Amino acid sequence: MPGTRTLFRRTRIAVISAVGAMLAAACAPASTTPDLPVEPAGDFVVNVVDSLNDAGRGTSVVLDEEGNPAISYLLVKPVLREGELPAAVTPGEPQPPAVLVATRAENAWTRTSVTPQNTAPAEGEAPEIANRNKEAKPGVSTALAIDGDGTYHVIWSTPSGLYYSSGGRDGFQEAQRIVELGVTGASIAVTSGGTPWVAFYQGDIAYGAPASVQVMPTTIQAATLEGEAWAVEEIAPVTGCADCPLTRTAIAIGPGDQPIVAYTDPSAGTPTLARRGGPDLTGASGSWSTEAIETGGGGFGVAMATDGDGNPHVVYYSQVGEVQEAHSTGPGSWQVTPVATTAVAEPTPEQTVGWGAGIALDGEGTHHVVYADPSTGQIMLATGGEGELEAVQVPGGAAGATPAIAVAAEGEQLAIAWFDLEDRNLDVATRASGELPLAFAPQPPATPTGGGATTEPPAAQCEPEGIELQIAAQGVQFDTDCLAAPAGEPFAIAFDNQDAGIPHNVAIYEANPLQDPNASEVFIGEIITGPNQATYEVEAIEAGELFFQCDVHPTMLGTFVAA
Repeated sequence: MPGTRTLFRRTRIAVISAVGAMLAAACAPASTTPDLPVEPAGDFVVNVVDSLNDAGRGTSVVLDEEGNPAISYLLVKPVLREGELPAAVTPGEPQPPAVLVATRAENAWTRTSVTPQNTAPAEGEAPEIANRNKEAKPGVSTALAIDGDGTYHVIWSTPSGLYYSSGGRDGFQEAQRIVELGVTGASIAVTSGGTPWVAFYQGDIAYGAPASVQVMPTTIQAATLEGEAWAVEEIAPVTGCADCPLTRTAIAIGPGDQPIVAYTDPSAGTPTLARRGGPDLTGASGSWSTEAIETGGGGFGVAMATDGDGNPHVVYYSQVGEVQEAHSTGPGSWQVTPVATTAVAEPTPEQTVGWGAGIALDGEGTHHVVYADPSTGQIMLATGGEGELEAVQVPGGAAGATPAIAVAAEGEQLAIAWFDLEDRNLDVATRASGELPLAFAPQPPATPTGGGATTEPPAAQCEPEGIELQIAAQGVQFDTDCLAAPAGEPFAIAFDNQDAGIPHNVAIYEANPLQDPNASEVFIGEIITGPNQATYEVEAIEAGELFFQCDVHPTMLGTFVAA
């Protein structure tokens, strides 16, 4: 329930130097955490903050008032490569699928699961971020903000909705779903009073297999928390693009404590800024004005920061991978400065998957822009004054994607976080000063509480009563946890999806595919968006006890009996 403080276990994690330690970590057994020294790499200390499973997609980073970094990211299961073995379940470690926040304090890293963790069996309970095999879903990302009281505000955008939670290293509140269905590219900021604002694309869902669900944006929206409910406002319509590079929003708090949002219309490829209340804040409450930053300039992988006067500074990719920084010189007036001019004539999805940029300004007005080089994938950091940026390679960032950056006001503390596409790790670079972060082994596992959803089907409690079966979905759950049909006879399933605007199906497997990736598909029903009905014609099944679920929401599950 919103407002109920639910504490999930926390664990210490190992941090590994980018100099020499990565090779040693790769050779360590999957069931143990490498205990290695952390050494500086040039001007930076580069840590592999999370290396088990597939960790680090959808990163976002902030600094607390003491300059300590915090990173939100996704933890999912990796798609195993030839000869690769699954990661062992380490007691005390958060398990996929999960949204995590890693924080550093007193020279030690701690990671906390924002989403619930089950202990029997040990697994994460965030089915919205992963496919049925707990592997990454396209377009899922996180965003993180910190308020003046040190509270973390985390969101994650998924094809099944936009989710929010707040908390800290000791735990997070139960998640709220801000909106349902079809969200991508969400961002978050908090006002001076600690009120969160979010911006996001919402649109139609293109369904294939569960692993290829894709959001096709139709509108840019913003929302703010009013009490315990979210008020949603539409900013502007957009047109989705199936083959476009990374499409996301960036939100910041501008003059008058009002939000400003940077985004692009994917098909038009024009980076745009939206101001709530209009340029002079005299517009009606909930009204937004928009202005083009650079017509036809792309606007992909966008990020934004504001200077001491509240003016927005926006960084983004063009359609061919050029990185640009733009700053507002007044409503409707922008100055655009090239950051990286290396272009890719016809970029492929494999190249654009890492196109993400970040920007931060310190109290002296120095710009810090981080991006993935469009042609090599190397993480780059460009710093300097307005229009005078010089770029250097970030150590350990040779195969990086979608970097994020945070800088303290005095400019001394800096943190860059990115996803390592090759090793599928979360990497973080910080300034090489003071004592180095320590490496810790995992703590003992928390005592099971028995709470939260389960992926275990119930024991069979039904018998066949004919060849015409019925099942309904309402409130993102089935109305029965047991279905039965005569063995050796074809049968029909009459499925009634009563959830308006929410997609569901009925799929039958030999076993739970989340727990057994080798479980064979017996029948996969068509996904339908409610309110709607479908009748599935199923071929004869041999006698036995099987498993059924909704492929879009794998926590909707039950036992299937053929007898």
